[in-house]
Amino acid sequence: MITVAAGPALELRKRCGLPEGRFDAARVSAWGGWAIDELIAYHRAQAAINGRVMHRVHAAENLSFLALMAVLASYIVAAVAMAAWEHEPPHWLGGVVFMAGSIVPAIGAASLALDATLSLREQAQRSDVLAARLEAVRERLGPQPDLQGTQSAIRAAMRLMRAQEDHWAEASVRRKLYRGG
Repeated sequence: MITVAAGPALELRKRCGLPEGRFDAARVSAWGGWAIDELIAYHRAQAAINGRVMHRVHAAENLSFLALMAVLASYIVAAVAMAAWEHEPPHWLGGVVFMAGSIVPAIGAASLALDATLSLREQAQRSDVLAARLEAVRERLGPQPDLQGTQSAIRAAMRLMRAQEDHWAEASVRRKLYRGG
């Protein structure tokens, strides 16, 4: 899990272990803000990770397409140049074109399948929106929240998370239906 605080604060939380005893107003107030901060950090990190993966998948797709176009263009130039001297292009060059023509569509299909299956762009946008909504909940909480304010903020965060999970589950069912599973 991605955390807001690293280093000594993380080690302190690990040594503290699970909470015990009464959850009074001060304790809930202190832990409520921390929990919302953790949720915000998690969703910001998820948006960044999904965005990077999506970008890299599309970059690989675009790079493979450019490589195919370069191979095809080089074959055409070689064929025209060799025809001018009444020769044929080397057979290995035709093999390279055939190989590139087989591999590049497979890379494109894999990229499309990843994008359709994982919906990385949609998940990144959803995590960004959820983090912004959680930040609004945290801002409404104020600098010194009381027990009722903290509880209402946590309930609001839970409703946002549940709505996000419901949306993700519905999208998963739609993808499954679309794939015929």
